[in-house]
Amino acid sequence: MGIFSREKKTENSALDSKQMLLAAISLETIQEIKSKIGKIESKLVELEKRVEEKTILEPKQDAKQETVPQQIGTRIEVKPTKTESKKVEKIRSLLLRYGKLSSFQLAQILNLSRTRSNEYFKLMEQLGLVEGIMVGKEKYYQLVNVLG
Repeated sequence: MGIFSREKKTENSALDSKQMLLAAISLETIQEIKSKIGKIESKLVELEKRVEEKTILEPKQDAKQETVPQQIGTRIEVKPTKTESKKVEKIRSLLLRYGKLSSFQLAQILNLSRTRSNEYFKLMEQLGLVEGIMVGKEKYYQLVNVLG
């Protein structure tokens, strides 16, 4: 019985040392994770401070530049951006080709949303380039006949 008890003690001490090793590794891993979380939290706090400072110091600006109408006497003058000017020219050439287009058709041709197509047509109406005509329930746009 003495041999078996020695073997059990050896097995038990081997199991204990494995468990202690696993516990030490687990503890080390947990400490590393906590350290990394602490660094992330401090960077997050720093970023939040930067964002707060930036929003306080800089005036709020829209990401998309809107067309700003400028009043001249009683007439409102609209100045499109460079990008809008290019799109307006593209739409103008499409209207020359097809005669009239709905905002849905324009959206499909130029791969735009219908809303964005409507915005371009409204801009072109303000510029006096197109006019809207109703055909049934659908609104189509055509170039304004400048010659009368």
